[in-house]
Amino acid sequence: MRSEIRVWVALLALMAVILLSAVQPSDAEYKSSHSTQMTRNKKSTCDCRYAADSPLCASNGVTYPNMCRFDCAKTRVKRLRVVSSGTCKGKSLNDYRRNQKKG
Repeated sequence: MRSEIRVWVALLALMAVILLSAVQPSDAEYKSSHSTQMTRNKKSTCDCRYAADSPLCASNGVTYPNMCRFDCAKTRVKRLRVVSSGTCKGKSLNDYRRNQKKG
């Protein structure tokens, strides 16, 4: 009886480990959802398609939709830092891009 219980407990523990490892994203999945790559001409290409929205306010007054977009901007603006979570009272990332195209 006790040996049967031990077998069932071991099986349940093994199943839990398998299920938890299937739910956790792998390093490759995380890196692909939050990646910044520099090209030879010093322009960055960012793939933030799978990054969850979690707005943050940066020191340039721009609200970035998530940390991935902020990290992409930081490759161009070295002294950029996060001021607070949530939106800035200033401009959005789209406003900032429009102004960059004008100037």
